[in-house]
Amino acid sequence: MPDHLIENPEATVDAGSLTPGSAAPGVFIDPERISLVRIASVDDPLFPMVSRLLEQSFVADERGDFDEALLANGRFHLHGVLSSGDFVALLSWWRFDEFLFAEHFAIDEKIRSRGLGSAIVQNFLSMHPGILIVGECERPETETASRRLDFFRRLGFFVNEHQYMQPPYSESKSPVPMVIISHPRPISGSEFTAIRDTIYQGVYGCSGPGAGA
Repeated sequence: MPDHLIENPEATVDAGSLTPGSAAPGVFIDPERISLVRIASVDDPLFPMVSRLLEQSFVADERGDFDEALLANGRFHLHGVLSSGDFVALLSWWRFDEFLFAEHFAIDEKIRSRGLGSAIVQNFLSMHPGILIVGECERPETETASRRLDFFRRLGFFVNEHQYMQPPYSESKSPVPMVIISHPRPISGSEFTAIRDTIYQGVYGCSGPGAGA
């Protein structure tokens, strides 16, 4: 693991030292001073910032709720990302036997397009060398969605052509058509089926997009 990317499940953060949105335009963001702080409780001082960024970055159908039961799940990892001590991003992912599933990744809108997103993803990949990492992305039906896929392509991800639908997070939400991206290689049709079923059951608690969460 690179020295400047620290994942410490036992790390604590002084609430008084954190300011939501403190990394405003004009503040120097140093990609070499990135740390991931794992959030294990809703009482963590980073939790409100992460929850707020999740709501700002994803429409309701593309996000669930971070609660104590989820945070207690040993397969689930929620991180607040700090750069030089400032909260700048969130990252959530799941560890399964054959792959990692990156569920949510978002950067504070005030510091986007400054190279920090690439630095966080590249370092996350370096923390898990040789491990298959998959994620969901919106289909490239808008300029924003197309730019997002291009971002991951530049970082070495493959955009798989398999048909995929994100199941609803709850009965009040709707399924969302997505594409599956993967690193460091594309995934075959048979492999995709097993990965999809694992995500459906392990993340969404269902057998398919129409089965309910």
